[in-house]
Amino acid sequence: MLPFWGLSPHTIRSRVREDLGFDNVVMGISIRNGEAIHLGNGQGNFQRDAAMKQFSKFAQWLPDMDLEFNVHDEPRVVVPHQDLHRLVLKGREAQGNLSRNPLLDAFSSNNDTAEPIPEVLTTRFLNIEKQETWLYSRLSCPPDSPTMDLDGSAPDNTSAFAIQPLGFIYNHSASSDICNSPSMHRRLGIFEWPNAFKLTNELVPMFSMSRPSLFQDIPIPSPWYYEEVGGYEPEPDIPWESRRRQLYWRGTTTGGHSHGGSWHNLQRQRVIASLERKSGQQILELDQDSTCSIGGDEGWKAREANQTELTDYFNAHFVDIVDCEEDCDDEWEFFDVVDREDHSEAWNYRYLLDMDGHAYSGRFYAFMRSKSVPLKLTFFREWHEELLIPWVHYVPLNKDANEIPEIIRFFEQDPAGQVIARRIGEEGQDWAAKVLRNDDMDVYMFRLMLEYARVQDDQRESLGFISSGPTAGTSI
Repeated sequence: MLPFWGLSPHTIRSRVREDLGFDNVVMGISIRNGEAIHLGNGQGNFQRDAAMKQFSKFAQWLPDMDLEFNVHDEPRVVVPHQDLHRLVLKGREAQGNLSRNPLLDAFSSNNDTAEPIPEVLTTRFLNIEKQETWLYSRLSCPPDSPTMDLDGSAPDNTSAFAIQPLGFIYNHSASSDICNSPSMHRRLGIFEWPNAFKLTNELVPMFSMSRPSLFQDIPIPSPWYYEEVGGYEPEPDIPWESRRRQLYWRGTTTGGHSHGGSWHNLQRQRVIASLERKSGQQILELDQDSTCSIGGDEGWKAREANQTELTDYFNAHFVDIVDCEEDCDDEWEFFDVVDREDHSEAWNYRYLLDMDGHAYSGRFYAFMRSKSVPLKLTFFREWHEELLIPWVHYVPLNKDANEIPEIIRFFEQDPAGQVIARRIGEEGQDWAAKVLRNDDMDVYMFRLMLEYARVQDDQRESLGFISSGPTAGTSI
C-alpha cells in the first residue's frame, strides 16, 4: 500500500471510478452506509460470493468507497521504476507526517459520489493478450537489475537465492523476484503469449489474487480458497507410513499459450518433461577426497543418477493438452498424457508437486492441510507470503526444478531426510490450521480495507500529508 500514500486521495478515487466505468474485466464492490453492494462481474460465482461474505462481516465499520477486483488470474498493474520510486518516497514522507500528526479517530466524508464521473474516452488498460508482454512487465525493475540489461543477455543472479550445484533455494523472496531472473522471460506464461492480459502502467488500487514481483497489484486472499473449491477432505486421509513414496502431480498445460513450438520453454512443460523422461537427473554425493563432514557446501558434488536409484519416485503427468495452436499434436506425442483422477487421489502420496498455472496454484492450501509435503514452484506472490516459512511448512523449488530428484532421494533414503520430510508435512498441516482459515482471511481483508480507506481519505490531504514538490532519496 505504500506507493498509494504518494497519490492524492481524490486521484485514487477518480481512477477507480473510471475503471469501473469500462469493460475492464474487473469486479466492482461499493460500500455505502456500512453495506457492501456488488456492482457486477466476478470469476465464476466464487469470487462474488466470497467477497460478499467477507464484507458482510465488517462493512459496517468502513466508510463509503468503491473497490475494483481483478477478474483475471493474470496481474494488471506495472508502474515504471522511476515513477514507483517517487511514489514510495512520497508515501514514506506522508506516513512520517501521519506519525507526527495522527488523524482523528474517524473517516472524513467526501462528495466524490455526488460529482459527475469525468469524461474519459478510453480505458487505461492495454489489451495485449497472446502477445509478447515482457517489455511492459519488466518496467518496475531497477535499471541496474539483470532483467533490465540493455543487451538482453544478462545471466540470472542465482547467487542471491540459491546454493549450487543443484540450486537449493535459501531465499524464497529473492528467488521469486523476477528482476533477478531474466530467464523467466520465455518460461512464465504471462510473458509468453498469455491467454488474458490487460495491463496499465498507472498506479491503480487493483485487488488481485496473486501477482509476480514485477507488478503492483494488491494481493488479497483468493476467493477460490475462501469458498474451498477443490479443498482438502480429511475422510480419505491415510497414515504417512501407508502413503506411496512418490512425488505426485496431475494437471494441464496451462500457464502460457503455445505457438510455433514455444511449449518447449514453458515452465510446466519443462518440469514434467524432466520428471517423465528421467534422463540427466542429478543427485549429490560426498566427494571421497574431501575432509568435509556432513553439512556445508564443500565436499559435495553432483552426479547423474542411474535408473535404478530414482526409477519409482516420480508420478507426474499431464491429463490434457490445452492453450496451443499448430503445435498441439507435438505435445500430445511428446508427453505421456494420462486419464484424469479425483483430486483426493493426491492424499495417497507423500510428496505433492505444486506449480503455477496462469497464476497462483489453487491447490496449495489443500496440499498444506493434507500432511503430505508440498514442493512448491512459484513466481506468484500471495497474501500469505510472510506467514509461511520455506523448508518448515513446504519445500521451495528453483525455476528449473533440478533439485527435485535429490530432494526426494534425501527424504526417502537418508534417515535424517525421513524425519525431516515427515516433520515438514506435520508442521505445514498444523500451521495451516492456525493461519490459513477463513477467519484469518477475514482479518487480513478487514485490516487491508481499513488501510485502503485511510489512503483514499481526504483527511490526510487536508492536513498536508501529500507533498507536491520533487523528492530525492534512495532507491526502493
